[in-house]
Amino acid sequence: MSKFEKRPGLKFILDHVGHQGRECLIWPFTCCTPGYGNFMADKTRHLAHRYMCQLIHGEPPTPEHHAAHACGNRRCVNPNHLSWKTQSENQLDRREHGTTKKTAAKLTQQQADQIRQLRGQETAIVTAAKYGVTESNVRQIQDGTIWRLDRKIPRPMSEEKVRQIRQLGSKTLREVAEQFNTSQGVVWRIRAGKSFRHF
Repeated sequence: MSKFEKRPGLKFILDHVGHQGRECLIWPFTCCTPGYGNFMADKTRHLAHRYMCQLIHGEPPTPEHHAAHACGNRRCVNPNHLSWKTQSENQLDRREHGTTKKTAAKLTQQQADQIRQLRGQETAIVTAAKYGVTESNVRQIQDGTIWRLDRKIPRPMSEEKVRQIRQLGSKTLREVAEQFNTSQGVVWRIRAGKSFRHF
């Protein structure tokens, strides 16, 4: 087995150094939590986009420089989309792309349903790239850990209901939650005084 067969991530990067396409070149392997591709080479974990940027543009001008995406797609390793930028320049780009933490889009129920339907049809990496979420999010949605189909929708609580919940201290969380058509977490927070303290 060649060293490249053991390191498919490194092979993918080296195979695409001369990539000329305009579209994003999506990293097909594992990603770290923020959504950037990563791989092991020489006993070191590398960020795929940063490694590609280094191969194309040389060492960063300073250690603080970021490998910035012109496309705004964290999983993209297209060499034509990457360049070295300062942190402030990179933040300006993120605002433009709408990928800052403040403006990052949240999933809708419809998108979560679509992600669930894509299970088995494509890899979690591809689905995550389509919807701008992490692989972990995709797996949790498809496993039913988050965006569950049977989850209870929180309902507005009146002052009267909050007082009744507090008075039913002898009943279990489950019993009270079923009686008021809410979650056990809501009941616990009301009883513990963490929610609706103004009532």
